[in-house]
Amino acid sequence: MRNTTLYGTDDLIDRFMSALRDLGPRDSLNEIALAKAKRKDGADATVRWRVAGGSFSLALDVTVSPIGPLAASIKGARASDSEVSVVLSPFISRTAQTQLESQGLSYWDPTGNLLLQSQSPFMWIRQEGSAKDPNPESKNTALQSLKGRSASEVVVKLLSNGRAATVRDLARESGVGLGTASRVISLLRNEDLLEPTGDGPIVVNDPVRLARRWAEDYSFEKTFKAKRYFSILGSSVALERIRESNANYAVTGLAAQALWYEADTRIAPLPASDLWLYTDDVARIEKVADLVPDNANGTIVVAQTEFFGAGRENYRPVGNTRTAWPWRVVGDLLSLSGRYSAAGSDFAEELASRPTGPYA
Repeated sequence: MRNTTLYGTDDLIDRFMSALRDLGPRDSLNEIALAKAKRKDGADATVRWRVAGGSFSLALDVTVSPIGPLAASIKGARASDSEVSVVLSPFISRTAQTQLESQGLSYWDPTGNLLLQSQSPFMWIRQEGSAKDPNPESKNTALQSLKGRSASEVVVKLLSNGRAATVRDLARESGVGLGTASRVISLLRNEDLLEPTGDGPIVVNDPVRLARRWAEDYSFEKTFKAKRYFSILGSSVALERIRESNANYAVTGLAAQALWYEADTRIAPLPASDLWLYTDDVARIEKVADLVPDNANGTIVVAQTEFFGAGRENYRPVGNTRTAWPWRVVGDLLSLSGRYSAAGSDFAEELASRPTGPYA
């Protein structure tokens, strides 16, 4: 399946601003500034553009789905006399372009279709791009949530590094497909969880906020279909058996948080009553730790994952124990309620305040 390019509101605004920088005479003034965003009158943003001696206020109306025959909501989207109303979309058909132009509206899409029209001050710029939607399936493939396993790998990598040069780099570093990484980034941009860097790097603007947003959809137990077990050996001995087996595993939850705090010569705020584990071989873990399924009272929770190995998220060693990456531990805790969520929130604040500290 080929990768598609998907856009959120911020994606389209950033790319439109980049396109403006390429317009106008060379060696002349060309200043662009994002003045307002998410206005009460319905416009998604206002851009101030000073070019070739003129100054324009562009009111942006963004739709993240391609535009065929013009939607009624777009037909009524008009700026004031002092503003130029510009419709942004991943793709605008020729029919829609004609309709927009006839109503005095301007438009732009990433394929190069552009019309900027204004009576006072006068402006008329037209460019032709693609006549066909390059991503006809994009309406049905836009990511709606961050609950998936692959999405979680993208979020953990982004939180751990704080930034990525490009979507392609992020996909390679997290070990997921380019299409998946692109859809995750589009969702994050659309929800204002990334810095508006235009064509620049992908930068997290508030890691704690991003982690909390991720945890609204994500769940250690539900996303990975984790199962609860009982072991007559007890959690400590069971974990020791798992360590000695050389099986792929990663401790998460309160137990992992306690290990990270201990490595920093600190005491964890909460004791771990359960042992949570990731592994790529549940049957082997069941055998070496003498685990018996116990959905009601089991204190050992095991989740099947495929993120072990080179080029994937893998695990982080803490002493002689393998743990999940700290930001995944945060997500696993935040996805629950009560003391677990509180512990996750505290750990997130800790990680955000010490990005180059012992947890990096």
